[in-house]
Amino acid sequence: QKEELKKKEQIEDTKEIEKKIPKGLRNLGNTCYMNASLQCLINTPLLQQLTLNEHPIKLKSNKMFEQFQQLMQGYWQTNTNSREYVVAPSGVKSALGQLIPKFQTFDQQDTLECLLLLLSFDNEYYICIYI
Repeated sequence: QKEELKKKEQIEDTKEIEKKIPKGLRNLGNTCYMNASLQCLINTPLLQQLTLNEHPIKLKSNKMFEQFQQLMQGYWQTNTNSREYVVAPSGVKSALGQLIPKFQTFDQQDTLECLLLLLSFDNEYYICIYI
């Protein structure tokens, strides 16, 4: 009985640890370049503060930022289901493709170019206005 109780405790401990594991990003084709860029942004403390607090920043008519906020919230949400280890960045990819036609395809692109584009949208199209 002691071994069975110990085994149950280990399973519960594992489940609690799994809930805290950050998620990965689903590859939507050849989108590893975008996923690498997004991982950098997702793990930037200032962006976490801007998008995950109780009163997240609102930007007028900024589809890219809205999609990025949704991705951040899904990424950092506690895992309630052990199958929720990935988040699909399809909203960000769609918004990026609407702004830059070459990103509409599922072709491989340059990671640094994608990251710079995500950071440098002027006026209403940019992810971060504070960096």
